[in-house]
Amino acid sequence: MEREAGEAIRQLSVLIEEERQALIRGDIGRVGELSNQKSQLMEWINRPGGSEPADLQALNRDIARNQTLLQSAMEGVRAVAARLQTLRAARSSLTVYDANGQAKRFESDGKRELERRA
Repeated sequence: MEREAGEAIRQLSVLIEEERQALIRGDIGRVGELSNQKSQLMEWINRPGGSEPADLQALNRDIARNQTLLQSAMEGVRAVAARLQTLRAARSSLTVYDANGQAKRFESDGKRELERRA
């Protein structure tokens, strides 16, 4: 049993390192693919008698490191989504300020035509 637990821990360690590399590359799809495999190994390791707490210290450190990388990746995704929303809003409206500093917003009807006057 101890030998099987050691192999599961080794496999999980390899998956965690692969996940780290995927996070660094920005390959979020690969991170998702690894999730199921990691979950299965963690369930096996967490069974009663599956492993000793001392064996899991390095895994906990690596998992915490990957969690930090994942949080940074999510912040980046949220920043991109916010920027795209801002760009979409800029295409559909125009905000100008009058002499008193009051904002006035003009909505676009979606047509991209410029009225020319002589």
